[in-house]
Amino acid sequence: MRVTHNQQGGAMVELAIAIPVFMGLLLAVVDFGLFFNNRVALQTAAYNYAKAAAANSPTSCTDINDRTIFEESVSGIINNPDAITVTNATARGASPARRFQVTLNYSGPATPLLSPFSQGLFNLYNDGRFNAIGVAHCP
Repeated sequence: MRVTHNQQGGAMVELAIAIPVFMGLLLAVVDFGLFFNNRVALQTAAYNYAKAAAANSPTSCTDINDRTIFEESVSGIINNPDAITVTNATARGASPARRFQVTLNYSGPATPLLSPFSQGLFNLYNDGRFNAIGVAHCP
């Protein structure tokens, strides 16, 4: 006598277990991609600010106090550019290796799409802020 087992629902149970795991991994990849996109945008903004400061006053290489330079660099990427502050904008070194160095701090949320888990990791790892240093050589 042959006994058969009904296995019609087995695939659905496996799929119900696997889909949340794969969706979680996919959302984590997107989440951290947005995190690093914001970080690269702030680093680019710091470099552009330093380059503009070095080109604006070639003899003294001083801070230009122009927020529009880094606000244009992060527009469309960081939603709150008002949370970006300029610290440590100074010229360093002696001629001919003189350079202008600026540090930008962004203390706003990394991105509105970050999950509570990765937002918690961001706050734990970076103390809730991005730091970016831009350096440009004075002509």
